[in-house]
Amino acid sequence: MAIGGPDLLAIAEAAGVSKTTVSDALRGRGRVAEATRRKVLAVAQELSYRPNRVARSLRTHRTATLGVVVSRLSGSFVARVSDSLEEAAREHGYSLLLACAQQNPQRERLAVELFLEQGADGLIVMPCCSSRTNRDYYRGLLAQGIHLVFFDRSVPGVPADGVYTDNRTGGYLVGRHLADLGRRRLAFVTTTRPDRTATSVRDRLRGLNAALREAGASPAAVLGSGISDHLAEEEFGYQAMRDSLRQGEEIDGVFAVNDNTAVGVLHALQEGGLRLPEQVSVIGFDDQEFARYCCPPLSTVRQPMQEIGEAAVQLLFRRIQYEDKEDSPQRVLLEPRLVVRHSCGGSR
Repeated sequence: MAIGGPDLLAIAEAAGVSKTTVSDALRGRGRVAEATRRKVLAVAQELSYRPNRVARSLRTHRTATLGVVVSRLSGSFVARVSDSLEEAAREHGYSLLLACAQQNPQRERLAVELFLEQGADGLIVMPCCSSRTNRDYYRGLLAQGIHLVFFDRSVPGVPADGVYTDNRTGGYLVGRHLADLGRRRLAFVTTTRPDRTATSVRDRLRGLNAALREAGASPAAVLGSGISDHLAEEEFGYQAMRDSLRQGEEIDGVFAVNDNTAVGVLHALQEGGLRLPEQVSVIGFDDQEFARYCCPPLSTVRQPMQEIGEAAVQLLFRRIQYEDKEDSPQRVLLEPRLVVRHSCGGSR
């Protein structure tokens, strides 16, 4: 037997069937009787058979791998979407290659290039920023016929498929709820680093202010512009809120860019002696696992993380399997949900 393990012919001889039957049984295709399929699988397991992906890629011109690039690994949002991506890809017989760009557009390009060199059949990317830094690069990939899907945030000017939470609606739900509670002096807490000026974040602020305009309230003040971008999100939220309190700014409602930042905001407000939600309401974004266990439990906007991963894989496989090269990019917008807990008060 070859050092690399048994081939299909060896399994066929041991099972007493044809090589074609073995191939169909292992791949779950064709008309193979259930008893025959079980026998082939048992023989393959007994002989420690492993499919030769390199040989298969030479025949099919595909590697059955997808390259996934995320901007960060902290927080449950990326983890839960990645889990969903992996599960959806596995259902198609594919595996994932995962890289983190650490909020750096150059590292993002390097990761994409590495995956393409390794023969990834398509790319799913969470861009680290929405600036023009990688715009021409991604446009060039699309012109080469590379299959590309963005998720969470887009890159303006790049006509790629994408899956996003409807962040504008999410921000609007926050603004409407806080306005209904009588809050009129609102703040939006976000850092100014590139990943926080992404399309998703800008849309949250636009939705928030749209609701405030409808209620006759002033636009939200944006906190955090003078604080280091290198802090952990919890520390950033804490410092942004603490500085605002020290400056005597009167705020009765806070919308944090995500749940991690909201945790720091809660701590600063409580340290400053303010009662939540009687004096100040706080709402985050994402609905991470810890949100319900904050003190007080954190109101937030829930993103459909499972659906984001599933939809991204579906878009990509439509391009891969059917070589769908239609000019118009497909944009999937998924609805968020406002989850009201004690940190903001009031019912939905």
